[in-house]
Amino acid sequence: MHLTPKTTDYRSIDIAWLRRKGARHVGYSGRITWRNRGEITGAIGYRLESSGLRLIYRNTPYAGVPEDVNDLIPVITTRMHFGSVRLMTRS
Repeated sequence: MHLTPKTTDYRSIDIAWLRRKGARHVGYSGRITWRNRGEITGAIGYRLESSGLRLIYRNTPYAGVPEDVNDLIPVITTRMHFGSVRLMTRS
């Protein structure tokens, strides 16, 4: 039986949260874990690079073979009024 993934099967990473935790400079790296009732349900390594956020993790598709993933998510800034910037991922 093939199970269709649901949105609750996916995790999210908040760039503003990363910045509040200290991820502000190229070279900064860390690990994020997600838990449900104290049990780890997901984990991902990350590293800030000059061209974006590198995500390093292992993915196991439903009934599939585990695969190592090393993705670069490009991040850009847009200027806001009064001199601040907004971080955005490129589409």
